[in-house]
Amino acid sequence: MSHNPGNKTFPFSATAIDALPPAAAGRRDEYCDTRCPGLVLRVTSTGAKSFSVVTWNPKRKTPERKALGFWPKVALDEVRRRARIAAHFRAARGARILIPTTFVASIMSTGFTQVLPGRPGCLPG
Repeated sequence: MSHNPGNKTFPFSATAIDALPPAAAGRRDEYCDTRCPGLVLRVTSTGAKSFSVVTWNPKRKTPERKALGFWPKVALDEVRRRARIAAHFRAARGARILIPTTFVASIMSTGFTQVLPGRPGCLPG
C-alpha cells in the first residue's frame, strides 16, 4: 500500500516508512500507525526514525511517551509487539492509549481521543 506524505496516519509498512522524508530543519514529524493504536513514528530533520507508544497518564493529566526503538534497527513486527506490551502494562496502571482525533494532523498539534479500557493493542495482520 502506498502512503500519501500529507497523511500523518497510515498503516505502517517497511516501504512506507523508508519513503518518509526528513522533517523540516529543527523540527520532528510524527506519524501514527492505523494498525496499532498509540504507536507513533517520529522522523527528525536528519532523517532518523524512532518508534514510541503514547499513553495518557490520568494522575498527571499528561501524555506519556515510551521509546520502543529505532528504524530499521528494530523490525516493524517487533515494534508492534513492544507497543502491545507497553500498552497493556500502562493500561494495568490506569493509563489510556492516545490516538489522534483526525487522520491528517500530527498527534502533537491536535486533540487526542482516549481508547476506552479493555485490551489495547495492535490489530492482527
